[in-house]
Amino acid sequence: MATATLPAPSATAGSADSGPALGAVRVLGAGEVFVRGEQYTSSRVTDRYLTAGLSYSPSAALGGPYQRARLTLAYQLRDGDAVPDAHLVILQGQIAF
Repeated sequence: MATATLPAPSATAGSADSGPALGAVRVLGAGEVFVRGEQYTSSRVTDRYLTAGLSYSPSAALGGPYQRARLTLAYQLRDGDAVPDAHLVILQGQIAF
């Protein structure tokens, strides 16, 4: 299991951001399951994001690098002061050349 905690983005005047946290687990060598949590706070609003999903790498399935080609499906919940309970489904393809 691979887990990483990312540093907080640079804070601007009047903001106190919590750093994002990311956890990921490789599944069967060509797949990955991940969860990410983020919180951004300014003097007026606080936004929280929770993203969970999975990705599959056809290039890794063929013995190449995982990041070369990847297909990701994720669900994101945004809860905040400006837009409470916003839901998003993400389908993303990536090809590096």
